[in-house]
This record gives sequence, structure tokens and C-alpha cells, in this order.
Amino acid sequence: MIITSIATAEVRVVLRVYFLIVLALTGFFVRRVLHGRNKLRILGGGSILASQALNSLDGLDLLLAPLKLRALPNGAFAFSFLLFLFVLGKAADLLTSYLVVNHLIQSRCSFGQGLVFDDGTNLPMPPFNGRPFQVVQNAQLLAVNNSCPYGIYKKLNTDSSFCPEKRDILGSWNCNIANDQTPQSWPSGTNSSDITRDMNQKGLIYDNGYVEQTQWSSGFVNHLVIWSTSATLDSDGSLWSVKAAVETTYKSEDDIQLTPLTCSVSASGAEQTIKDMASGTTLKEWVPTFQGLMYNGFNTSAIQDVQDALAILLNTMTMISGGNNYLLAEPGAGQDKTQGCLARAAYVPTVMVVIFLAVAGLGVTAFVAWCITSIRLFRSPSELEALPLSAEDWATFAAREYLSTANNNHDVVVAPVETYELKSFSVGFSQPNIGRIGMFQTRQGNLLNQ
Repeated sequence: MIITSIATAEVRVVLRVYFLIVLALTGFFVRRVLHGRNKLRILGGGSILASQALNSLDGLDLLLAPLKLRALPNGAFAFSFLLFLFVLGKAADLLTSYLVVNHLIQSRCSFGQGLVFDDGTNLPMPPFNGRPFQVVQNAQLLAVNNSCPYGIYKKLNTDSSFCPEKRDILGSWNCNIANDQTPQSWPSGTNSSDITRDMNQKGLIYDNGYVEQTQWSSGFVNHLVIWSTSATLDSDGSLWSVKAAVETTYKSEDDIQLTPLTCSVSASGAEQTIKDMASGTTLKEWVPTFQGLMYNGFNTSAIQDVQDALAILLNTMTMISGGNNYLLAEPGAGQDKTQGCLARAAYVPTVMVVIFLAVAGLGVTAFVAWCITSIRLFRSPSELEALPLSAEDWATFAAREYLSTANNNHDVVVAPVETYELKSFSVGFSQPNIGRIGMFQTRQGNLLNQ
């Protein structure tokens, strides 16, 4: 179960309070049902063991009682049930702390300001060295990190919880390794222009390819990348595609191997922007950025996901063009002013839902049983009320019995002792025999038990 209306910490508090109150009430009703059962047995002419009248035991007292009594208080079933309630309360509290956790869910967040894509914007040569490049590139990486798709977005900003939904995405560039093509290989030291020409002849690179490579002082060259556009002229109005190649080796003694790639775009809401771009000049300006994103630094092999990295870069190029290289835009009137995001919600696992319902069921059952028992005891003799239940009832019962025993020797009629009168009794050593604990009625100064 996912709860979004309140915070996870508040959900834990609500569950803990719920378990505390409902289980406390359940125990309250169960003890009175057991007490009523004892009354009914006595009312039927029978008697009960004193150990079966200890219905108020709870917690550690309940656990230790069998050791002291050499018997199960309240009987086997009642003892087991009360022990179950005690363990259930502790387990429910611990499981609430452990299992009720934060969970990220798909949601909608307020957008505010950022880059807003407009397919009618005409920025033929998007710059690669501004902050919009960083923000747009990072937005796609954040989306991927949040298990959401990269693509050409309608709008984006720097929100780290960004997680676009289908309605936030216009489409995307898609790059793949050229069909049936294994990495192309050339002997070490082969000139990049010869490699480009060879790949062009094989149909792996378009006619107007742009090259970037790393030149070392020793004359060694590595990290060769090539990309090209299908457009014959800048802004020729075509929905151009890209063919590219990335060198996967970097050591001077290795053959030069390049992985050929093909990229096409599928984004009906961004086609005009792509058609208006000066693709040749843009690729020429962006080729150092293309090279830098394909490697993990000097003298490293190509990254594993060159296809996705290239597609993300082309998406970035497209969004900067369609967003007019501007990060302070707001959605226009009538446009959606939210964006997909991940929001924290409280996750309550199935086991906690089961415990929640089980506790509710126990509470209702105990209440119904108490009602039935109360009805059966309706108009029962008032003398049954003397049967003790709680600790103070037992103390009152003891005082009454002690007082009755002490005064019966003098043929004195003893008035009933009420619970509130316990404050007039004391317990301590009897004066004649210091080795024995006795009970005293302090208001009269009489020793009640010798």
C-alpha cells in the first residue's frame, strides 16, 4: 500500500498509536470477558482456582507468573491469548519501524522556470558551451538515473527528481550499431582521413563527415570519432539522420577499431526544429563534445553505452535549438505547468496491512464477547462484584479478608472495604512478632493481622 497524503514518519506514528490503543482496548475487553467467565462459573454454583482469577497480569508479570504459580494463570487458553496480545503489540511496533519506509513513486511536480521547447523556434546552430547544454544533458541523465527514459522533452529544469512521463516527451533520437557490422579495423598508424574515406566508401559514413581525435607529442593518435549528417546542405529542410563511428581501442600497439553507428529521430513534435537546424555546421562545432563524451578520460577504451550516449547528445542538441538556448522560460498560457517527477511516499507492505486488519478483528471480537458476557451477567447478584480483577481489587479483597478475620474474633460486624479506602491501610512488621508482615488499619491504629 502506498500512502501519499501524509509523510512516512506520520504514517509510522499513526500506526503505532493505532496498535497501542486497539491492542490496549482488546486486552481490556479480554480481561473482563475472562472475569465475567469466572463470575458465571461462581454464579452456577461452582468455584474457580485462585490462579484463574489473575486476569490483570500483563507484560513481564504475565511471562513470569507460570514460574511462580507452577500453573498457567487464567488457564492455558486464556494465558496463551493474553501472551499472544503482548507479543503482537511488541512485534507490531517493531515491524512498523522496520517495514514502513519511504518509497519513490511517479508523480507530477510544479515546473516553474527552465528550458521550454517550442518547435516554432528557429535556432539553426545551438551552442555547445553554455549552461543550457549542461542542464539539458544532466536532465536526461537524471531521468535515466531515476529509471525514466531520455528523450526530447517538452520542458526541463534542474529538478533532481525529474522523471518524465509519456506526455512530457516529444520523442527521441535512436542510435544503434550499424546492421551486421562488427567493429571496423585498420592497422595502427592509419591516417584518420584514410579511415574516413574507407568508411564512406562502405556506406558507413555520409559524404560530409567530421573528425576529432587526440594527438600526442609522440605523433601517436587515438580516441578517433567521426560523425556525419545525411543533409546535403545546412538547413536544407530534410529530416536528417546521422552516421557515426567511435574508436574502441587506444593503445599504440593495437589495431585501430571503430564501431559504426546509425542514428535517426522519431519526434513528430520536434521535426520542424530538426529540419531547420544547420546540421553540418552544428556537427562540426559539436564534434569535440561528441569525442569527450565517448571516453572516460585520456588513454581509456570507449564507454560501454556509446549508442545511448550519442542519442542523448543529439537530443541535447535538438532541445537547445528548440528551447532557444534559454533556461528562464515558463510554460505559456494553457500549457501544462507540471512535469513528471519522483515523489516520496509511505510504503506500507502487505504484512503490515494484514497485521492492521488482524488487530482490528481481534478488537471487534473482544468487544462483542464482552458485550455478550455483560448481557449474561445483567442483574446478577451484587455479591459477585467482590470477585477481584485488578491489582487494587486484590488489595481491597485482602484488606477485607484480613479485617473480617481480625474482627470476627470479637464478634464485630465488618463493613465492606472499598478500593478508595486502601489508603487507610498499611503493610509492615507486626509488633509482637517482627518476623512476620502484617496489615494495619492506620486510621484506627488497630493491628488487623498478627
